[in-house]
Amino acid sequence: MAELTATLLRNKLLELKTNPEMFEGVALDIFRWQYANNATYRKFCLCLGISPIQVQSYDKIPLLPITAFKYNIVKTGQWQQETVFKSSGTTMLNRSTHYVRSLQWYRDIALSIWEDTFGSLQDVVILALLPGYLERGESSLVAMVDYFVSLGNTVYSGFYLSDIDKLLDMLIRSTQEGKKTVLLGVSYALLQVAENYDLNFPELLVIETGGMKGLREDMLKEDLFVELRRGFGTHHVYSEYGMTELFSQSYTGGGIEFNMSWPQQFVIRQINDPLSSEKSGKQGLLGCIDLSNLDTCSFILTEDTGRLLSPRTFEWMGRLDQAEIRGCNLLVEDLM
Repeated sequence: MAELTATLLRNKLLELKTNPEMFEGVALDIFRWQYANNATYRKFCLCLGISPIQVQSYDKIPLLPITAFKYNIVKTGQWQQETVFKSSGTTMLNRSTHYVRSLQWYRDIALSIWEDTFGSLQDVVILALLPGYLERGESSLVAMVDYFVSLGNTVYSGFYLSDIDKLLDMLIRSTQEGKKTVLLGVSYALLQVAENYDLNFPELLVIETGGMKGLREDMLKEDLFVELRRGFGTHHVYSEYGMTELFSQSYTGGGIEFNMSWPQQFVIRQINDPLSSEKSGKQGLLGCIDLSNLDTCSFILTEDTGRLLSPRTFEWMGRLDQAEIRGCNLLVEDLM
């Protein structure tokens, strides 16, 4: 019965892509399913004194603090993981762990969101510059890009950890042949290339995935985009918003705002009271309802700040200065 329910919910979720008006109903169904079958999430809700009968809209669903993935097994139902994703972090201790029931499910979600945003990957050259992620392993970002590389033009596509000369050689060759080319990398590595080489690739699509990793001072998105556009000689610069604890991704459009993908809905919580909603347009904590997290937990309170710009777009405004969100995170201690 449990597996039948999970299958029905998975089918409902896939239907949501073409019927976005179903979002609230599907979110509430998944909330009830995860409350009943996810011990960590249910205990969190009980600590808050909240039961499914009290929740009648998706924006009232309790958001599990993201730190729960560091100290608890977050699973809905009984199943053996196919793999695990772990956060990069600054040390190997206390890394968030996201158990993955089906790697192909993650790949399918990522590909669907990519194609909705940028089109087909057929014959596209993917050049990946992901130092830090690649060496550490167990990265959801590396798993996604590796899958994209396998679907694109594999003659030139691949990961270029520190061989920048080879990366630039592939970039020159692919663009000279008129191939659609994507350079995807962490912010600090892309900036290093842009600052040290004289580049001019007007058709190149650059996607930065965040991450100064303490190697450079953090920059506003506007300033980062200016530097990358100038350095690579292209106007096609985008950002990706994703993390270990979320299966879905968001990408910027023409500016710095992120467009929510079809499995997502973002909500804003008050920084000093993360159980309460923040007023529209005001800065607060980003909460993500990620329905593609069907097998773990779809309702996550991040440690990022931002604000909603419209019903389907949000602005990322950086990490919380003190990433221990007191109030909600005190409750996480009860789950350990």
